[in-house]
Amino acid sequence: MNQSRIEGAVEAICQRGCRYVNALLAEPGQLDCDALESLSSAERSRVLEELRSVMAVYQTTGSCDL
Repeated sequence: MNQSRIEGAVEAICQRGCRYVNALLAEPGQLDCDALESLSSAERSRVLEELRSVMAVYQTTGSCDL
């Protein structure tokens, strides 16, 4: 796994906003996501895991409209 590719994908996805991230997490594979296309299956799984962690913080702090 390439950590820099994972971090880059997480950053690119997060820049699209909370609603996009939540939609992606709700239906993985159903939403077109350029940032995930070039990643391996393991890397995509890791990105989704990271995004869940990020969104958990936002949900706890209430700083992101969900």
